[in-house]
Amino acid sequence: MKDKIKVAVCVDMKWKNEIFSGMGNYAKESYFHYTELSKLAKKDNIKVIRTDLKFYNKRSNTFSRGWIFDDILGWVRIVNFKADIIHNATKNLKKTEKQREHFFKQKKVALNPKELQKIVSNKLETYKHFKDFCPITFRVKDKQAFLNAVKKIPSKKIVIKPIVGSSAANVFIINKKDVPAFKLYKDALVQEFIETKGQAKDYRIIIANNRYVQSYSRIAKGKSKIVNFSFGGSMKMLKHNNLPKSVITTYKQIMAKLTKFPYNMYTIDIMIDAKGKPKLIELNGNPGAVLYRPNSCLDGLKEFQKAKLKVFRKVYELSKLN
Repeated sequence: MKDKIKVAVCVDMKWKNEIFSGMGNYAKESYFHYTELSKLAKKDNIKVIRTDLKFYNKRSNTFSRGWIFDDILGWVRIVNFKADIIHNATKNLKKTEKQREHFFKQKKVALNPKELQKIVSNKLETYKHFKDFCPITFRVKDKQAFLNAVKKIPSKKIVIKPIVGSSAANVFIINKKDVPAFKLYKDALVQEFIETKGQAKDYRIIIANNRYVQSYSRIAKGKSKIVNFSFGGSMKMLKHNNLPKSVITTYKQIMAKLTKFPYNMYTIDIMIDAKGKPKLIELNGNPGAVLYRPNSCLDGLKEFQKAKLKVFRKVYELSKLN
């Protein structure tokens, strides 16, 4: 029988509130995802515990608070538990830096090793490693650098985004004529805008333990140029042979450069420009499940969750060797 594994899924939580209350518009989808994940994990002798890094006590190596799913009672609180694996999904990275570093040293962090997590979660690092695949990109820290960068970008529109972020938060697409009036936030990336044929969409490929898991297309709502779910985007599951050949070639080249890492789980987002050329938009080191809504894409969700559980198991096995 496989060893029992306790996985602490660390998110931003408030103990006094309902477990998914902090997820806002994503509460329903998150409840569905983690409930189904917990049921599936149980079959593989894995216990998923929702908690927060602020509840961790380094001296006792325990979490003081957490939530687990019970088949009869639903999500219930537990106290004072130890975890074998940490899956960090907190947003406030600066506040949790010491705790995360502690677990990285123990080699107990999923979904990616520290070096890889930096590459796939930091857009500037992604660009440094995969410059040949990306749109023209500049890091700008002040207004003059911003104006200079815009002059070197050929597209009529530009994209402004934070170096670290998700769900298209603080991402702006503006015309070059509006650049002088734009209030630039501190330390941003400025990119070439990728013009696509027809409705804006991208192709997301999910990789786990250096293997292709699944793919889908994210399609922007109406005339929007942002495909993210948080901006009304939708998803369409795709079989591997339905991906454009140029997308398959590109994601395989990117994946090949990251196979040196013994375990991983990340996404590769690719757009095809109006000339038919694929462009790497970004990588994501913490693939979300909110697009898999209740009563839709259930096969896709289960496939995604099985891959995540395999990563948990792989991290656990490697940690036992240290």
